[in-house]
Amino acid sequence: MAHSGCQPLMDSLGRTEELAHRARRCVRTSRRSSGSGSASAGRTDTRVGTRPVNEEKSDGSDVIHHKVRDYAAWRPAYDAHEPSRAGAGITNGRVYRKAEDSNDLVILFDIADVARARAWTAGEDLKTVMGKAGVLGAPTIHFIG
Repeated sequence: MAHSGCQPLMDSLGRTEELAHRARRCVRTSRRSSGSGSASAGRTDTRVGTRPVNEEKSDGSDVIHHKVRDYAAWRPAYDAHEPSRAGAGITNGRVYRKAEDSNDLVILFDIADVARARAWTAGEDLKTVMGKAGVLGAPTIHFIG
């Protein structure tokens, strides 16, 4: 089962540094308890489609919060956009879904270079992909590091 602090993670978006710290702790705790990081039968796992931890040293973290029209339609677009994120040094994406609203998302990333990540998130490519994927409104993006 995911760490008991994961639910408050979704409710504390205003405290960005604490949010990132608690999210990392949830991921570490969940991986230790499951062995492979994947959900097992009969257990609820709020981490959806996580990737292995990037072993390279990162310059910081990126925390994105947004709502989507339909998670099932959004997820393939998010996955397809990974090469673009990786090209900008944005890796190790972890998607969290709010228990009360599965279309309310928090996504955590490791970033290799804060300036490059800021430029990428401000680009037209991301805005276009997010619009087509069904992101509702402007996302809240925080850089830590």
